[in-house]
Formats: sequence, structure tokens, C-alpha cells
Amino acid sequence: MPKPTLQEYFPLSDKPGSDYSDVDYKHLRHIAESSKAVTPQEFQQLLHDHKEFIKLGGGGGQWQTMNINGVILGIYLGKKEIKGQAVLNNRRLDQLKLAEISLPYSNLVGILAEGMDWHRINLNHSLITDSMLKNTCFDDATCIGTDFSRSDLRNCSFRNANLKYADFENCNLEGADFTGANLKNARFPGANLANVVY
Repeated sequence: MPKPTLQEYFPLSDKPGSDYSDVDYKHLRHIAESSKAVTPQEFQQLLHDHKEFIKLGGGGGQWQTMNINGVILGIYLGKKEIKGQAVLNNRRLDQLKLAEISLPYSNLVGILAEGMDWHRINLNHSLITDSMLKNTCFDDATCIGTDFSRSDLRNCSFRNANLKYADFENCNLEGADFTGANLKNARFPGANLANVVY
């Protein structure tokens, strides 16, 4: 059986992405680099609160993004008002061990987490747009419906990851590895797929 073409394997990769020239990536990176890194102690409390958020029915909502002077903000429209959702936007996560952690429906817009080991992480339906994640390992991760739009994912590994309905619009995926990944109904308009492995 012949190997599928790039366009066949990566849905909508032959289509242009939407215009994002008004996003200020230098400023976004500066914000993240200047932020106080999330400490393991802080994260443990956040993880506890987020688990309660999910347990009490906080999942199932919808995300919207807003561009305020070139900075992207994520807004969660939940089915009901429940506190405790994980909001880590524009933060440095380089001190955290997130492999095998469960963070569905979390706000990770504009985060800085390069070269991390996030294998088997659960980011289902999370918003992780405009983020700096190059060289990060997502092997065996579960990212159903996750929005990665416009993120820097160069040389990331998504081997055997579940990426159904994930959004990679305008992502830089140069050198990324998607071997064995489930890309059913994922979307890649405007994505840079140079040298991807699949």
C-alpha cells in the first residue's frame, strides 16, 4: 500500500491559514520569558484545583480567543460557573514535570515550555495557541480537540499521539515527528510541514 501524500496525511495542509500578521510574537515571547516560572509547589495546588473543576462538571465548554494589541488571550465559555480551571497563559513551565499529567480544558496560551518531556500528557480540549514548544515530546499524548494554532512546534515528537480534531493552523511543525499519530479530523491549514516525519 503506497504511503499517503503529505496533503492526504495532514488534513487541509494544502489550504492557507488565516492571517495572523497582527500577532506580536516577539512581545509574547518577552512576556513569557519575563514571567515567574511556575514552581512545582504552585503547580500541585493548581493541579488539585483543576481536578476538582473537571470533577464538578467544568469541562465541555468552548474557547474563544481575543487579540489585544498583538497579544492573544483565551476566554473559556463553560456550561456553568465553576472555579479552579488551570490558567497558565504566558507563563514559563520549564520547571515542571508534566509527563502523564491530566490537564484537559486548560488555558495554556502563549506558554514557554521548550525541550520538555510531556509524553502521555492529557491536554484534551485545551487551548495552547501561540506557544513556544519546540523540541518538546508529546509521544503517546492525548490531545483530542486541542488547539495548537500558531504555536512553534519545531522538532516536536507526536509519535503515537491521539490528535483527533486537534487544530494546527499556522503552526511551525518543521521537523516534527507524527509517526503513528491519530490525525482523524485534525486540521493543518497554513502549517509549515517542512521535513516532517510521518
